[in-house]
Amino acid sequence: MEPVKAKIKSLAKGMALLDELTGAALTGDGMGLSQLAQSLSAPKNTTHNLLQTLVACGYARQDDSALYYLGPKAWQMGTLQQALNGNLASLVKPVLNAFVHEHHEAAVFVVLAAGRRVVLLIVDADQAVTVNSAQVQQNSTYAMPTGRVLLAQVDEITRRQFIEREGWPGQQWDGIESMSQLDEACDAINAAGYSGIDSPDSGLVALAVPVVDATGRLLGSVGCYAPSFRCDSNKEKAMLDGLRRSAEMITAAGKTKPA
Repeated sequence: MEPVKAKIKSLAKGMALLDELTGAALTGDGMGLSQLAQSLSAPKNTTHNLLQTLVACGYARQDDSALYYLGPKAWQMGTLQQALNGNLASLVKPVLNAFVHEHHEAAVFVVLAAGRRVVLLIVDADQAVTVNSAQVQQNSTYAMPTGRVLLAQVDEITRRQFIEREGWPGQQWDGIESMSQLDEACDAINAAGYSGIDSPDSGLVALAVPVVDATGRLLGSVGCYAPSFRCDSNKEKAMLDGLRRSAEMITAAGKTKPA
């Protein structure tokens, strides 16, 4: 495919490569360097440099067999599009409503878009005493379990880019001040399958689990929060089990939703 005429030809060629990788993503196929160079009518070394730039920025990835695929940043843009057109919210809302109806505590669904934690939907608790949802969501990505789950799920490049923009978590997350500490914390979250905060000082209990699509790619994170005085260990376990069921329901709903 010939890239469109543009003032910055290298950028146009990079976008043309993304078009090719997007087409291949529809069937789950990767593309080799020779195939992509031919599609651009460009030398292999030029195509290779463009691809490596896309990989470094997170918009493409390369597997062990040297095939190229869409990268996590490109998929995040797709998730954002679903969020903006309401498709994702329509899948998530009934699931969050069911969680709140069962557990009587607030629920939230967040996505990672352009490397940022974006709150897609909140359903408040049906209790006389509740957590201030708006105030909680003003906390940083590092401070909330939903944000920590998202960071734990992304690839190394995206995680490093997030650090470059936001800085180290520091006191917002266990005093983390290095990549090795952050990687260790993220590995622990992935091993456990969830992130949680139980802070008597703030009077808040918060939990979150990842949500993936039918192919295993990250969609977002579903979480809940409640006043500490209302949450003993049994209730925390029940809420965590409920979040895991909610994540499974969102994944299943995505499989059956008409195109």
